[in-house]
Amino acid sequence: MKTENTDSVAISSGVELVKQMRQLSIPMWARILTLTVCLAVLIGGILIIFVGVAGSYGNERGDVIDIGGRLLGIALIPSLLLMYLTFAQTGVKALLRKTNSLLDETVPETLALPVSQHDIQSSCFFEHRVATNHETDSPTSNYWITASAASGDVVIGLKVEINVSKVNVVVCVPLSNTHRCDANVSDQFDEAISGARKEGYDVTATVSQIRGSSFLEIIGRKKFSDEFLWDSAQKLYFAQDLRLFVMAIMRKALALNASP
Repeated sequence: MKTENTDSVAISSGVELVKQMRQLSIPMWARILTLTVCLAVLIGGILIIFVGVAGSYGNERGDVIDIGGRLLGIALIPSLLLMYLTFAQTGVKALLRKTNSLLDETVPETLALPVSQHDIQSSCFFEHRVATNHETDSPTSNYWITASAASGDVVIGLKVEINVSKVNVVVCVPLSNTHRCDANVSDQFDEAISGARKEGYDVTATVSQIRGSSFLEIIGRKKFSDEFLWDSAQKLYFAQDLRLFVMAIMRKALALNASP
């Protein structure tokens, strides 16, 4: 039992160490230099063991092998960690790359997935397409989702802001003249808003005027874990959950657009 607890503590400590090392911003030349030194010590230990086994040292053979084993043990773990640091994505630049990948690839590709018959009401079938506007290394990306249905086309604006582990989502829904003065128009989107709140988002909805047009602005804010950008599962969950949220809003927007 004590051995299992010790192993568990060692594994946890190792995981925490790797998490902390991922945040480090170390120049590439320093990584390679340090890795070269550790690998030289590692190779030296292996050679000493080989010489001790193959050579004719008599009673001193055990001492020679012991020295090689000590060098091997000292250099092995640092070499593995330095190999990770050298070739893995770490530091601020890695976070920027992961942010770009999430905003440029994961989110728009997930939003663009076709709407299945299980996702929609037969009376509100629609097709949609996604346009993306994102500047490299910017934490903000804008998307325009255009839905085409029998009742006409609706274009919804979506802005996603990512600050490492904090996410802001802004959805702009155009309002027709019939609904632009309706103070309770946000109630029409209560299903989508309630679903977002159940997922931990802090959601507000207000009617705004933009260049003479009326929009319902739905803003959602959520704090994810510190591992958000490093964890592929969390990022995919966020993108898929965002798609469900946007599709629910799109269905209601099309229904309002069709109403007299």
